[in-house]
Amino acid sequence: MQNQQREESPALLRVAEVAAIIGTSEAQVRNMRARGQLPPPVKIPGLGLRWHRAVLDGWLAQLTACR
Repeated sequence: MQNQQREESPALLRVAEVAAIIGTSEAQVRNMRARGQLPPPVKIPGLGLRWHRAVLDGWLAQLTACR
């Protein structure tokens, strides 16, 4: 089921979607971004900040591999 959810998710993720994926709040995602603890987002004119799903997945895989 989780694999289906990943395949259906958009390529560019909003703060709320990043928060749901990593299991935290939107405020914490913003704090982590400000501290440089997340991959850098892309600024989309008129839409704001978005994260590439593939980049976020790679970052999560690296975190998991380090444990």
